[in-house]
Amino acid sequence: MDIRRAKEVYESGGNVTDYLRQARGQSRNDAEIIEIAYDLQAGSYSSAALKNADRLESYADQVAAILSPCLRDGDVFLDIGTGECTTLAHLERRLSSSLGRMLACDISWSRLCYGRAFLDHAGCRPVDLFAADLLHLPLQAKSVDIVWSSHALEPNAGNELAAIEEILRVCRSCAVLFEPSYEKNSPDGRARMDRLGYVKDLPGAIAAAGGDLLACIPIREPQNPLNPTHAYVIRPPASDSANTAAWACPVANDRLGEIDGFLYSHESGLAYPVLKGVPILRKSAGVLATVLDANTTIPA
Repeated sequence: MDIRRAKEVYESGGNVTDYLRQARGQSRNDAEIIEIAYDLQAGSYSSAALKNADRLESYADQVAAILSPCLRDGDVFLDIGTGECTTLAHLERRLSSSLGRMLACDISWSRLCYGRAFLDHAGCRPVDLFAADLLHLPLQAKSVDIVWSSHALEPNAGNELAAIEEILRVCRSCAVLFEPSYEKNSPDGRARMDRLGYVKDLPGAIAAAGGDLLACIPIREPQNPLNPTHAYVIRPPASDSANTAAWACPVANDRLGEIDGFLYSHESGLAYPVLKGVPILRKSAGVLATVLDANTTIPA
């Protein structure tokens, strides 16, 4: 993949996902395309958030009003596709202080690097950041109470069902997804979503995954009228199982242990790096290292 050319496209104002799909002869965005496109934008969301604080505050008010009734004391809270944590930083102040552990992931490590700085700048409580693909979350089944997103599913056309199934797999109580609505968009908006490879028919995917769509609430004054946001409030399928929100291998789904600064799966033999304190838990980041936990000393 020509990262240099993709960067030139981005810096000239072009659409990187469009360029990368055409360069690869693809009709859909895959994980690599999404990662490259977002990684090249790293830093821009933080700058925009500081310049447009009033708009972000208004959005966070609406998000909190919808999320708060779903929260209970001690809940484990997961933000998927957090980007540079700009929305999460504004939202954290509005959520219950009795929430339990807070986790946030993004496919781009670079964006999480800016996100940690933005959370610190805002004086937020500690958040466990990790790099991951939302189609392969590195968490065990039913290990978080609340899952929420803000335009994280957006570029995943064709993977709607897989994304919803994965979210409901890890979710115990409620998922609240703030995503664009293809069906409630204007003709021009739908054409734009088609061109950019955005999701459609999320209600159909939710039903197919066994979720119960409790509400679909429009957000006032969307940042882009051609990309209106709706909050999909989803109850996951009932389950008696529950697990601790510990890191799990995105391949074998077993709990990861720490060896020599890496996170290691005994089932898959894969080791995952931790870069500046942020675990990189994507399938593509795993290094096959089956002797990592063995004695590799050469005998005399």
